[in-house]
Amino acid sequence: MNQQYIDFLASKIKVASRNGISCDVSELHPSGKPHQNDIILWSLEMGAALIAADTGMGKTHIGIEVMRILQRRFGGKCLLVTELGAAETFVNEDPEVGEGARLGIKLEYVTDQLEAKESECDLVVTNYERVRMGQFDFSDFTAVWLDEGNYLKNMASETTDALQRQLANVKYKYVATATPSPNETLELVNYAHVMGIADRGQILTRFFQRNSIKAGELTLHPQHEDDFWMWVYSWAVFIQRPSDLGYDDEGYALSPLNVYWHEVKITEVI
Repeated sequence: MNQQYIDFLASKIKVASRNGISCDVSELHPSGKPHQNDIILWSLEMGAALIAADTGMGKTHIGIEVMRILQRRFGGKCLLVTELGAAETFVNEDPEVGEGARLGIKLEYVTDQLEAKESECDLVVTNYERVRMGQFDFSDFTAVWLDEGNYLKNMASETTDALQRQLANVKYKYVATATPSPNETLELVNYAHVMGIADRGQILTRFFQRNSIKAGELTLHPQHEDDFWMWVYSWAVFIQRPSDLGYDDEGYALSPLNVYWHEVKITEVI
């Protein structure tokens, strides 16, 4: 798609507004990779965004840095929500395990609003179950980062409903995931709806049509595909490797996978 056509589409499509802050790259941690720094600066400028970065691209680093900058700019506390088993990658005091420790930032795991308030840490971490149980009030936080955004795939779930209600009360909010399916366009619509970027019903009416083959299923209207993706790209970043943003893949490209098949003969029933 050439730039002239992109500019034409942008003039015709209502893209997501940028309600964040400007930040200079000199304010970021010096260990940040170029692609990570680009995403951090863009996320800060957006104020609300989806960061769909593949495994190994540094989502944890990006999340901590975005929260750190916002906390330093506005004060208060920032909340990072993740799976219980993934919390250690944020809070572990061993820099070989915890990204916070590697960056020289102390993060603490908390189980409810009171613990978050009493914590000496400006950045606190909890898990999705605690949020679903109503243990937190997002309006008391400067910013919220949702790690593992696959929890928002199902709009009918209790967790998604709780997150949507809570996120409506915070200005700076982000969803990070390594597993967005390019064919699951409705999943992307759900992310936008939960973050308050756009109303789900209006987006479905604008870009989708009923599947004439399968009842109850919506598909992206062929005539609106360019418009839809231009809208998505205004509030989401997708990256599988640094070269997606124009950088070198050295250190990220995996070696070829060699598969060796061996036939094992079994003479007895195990």
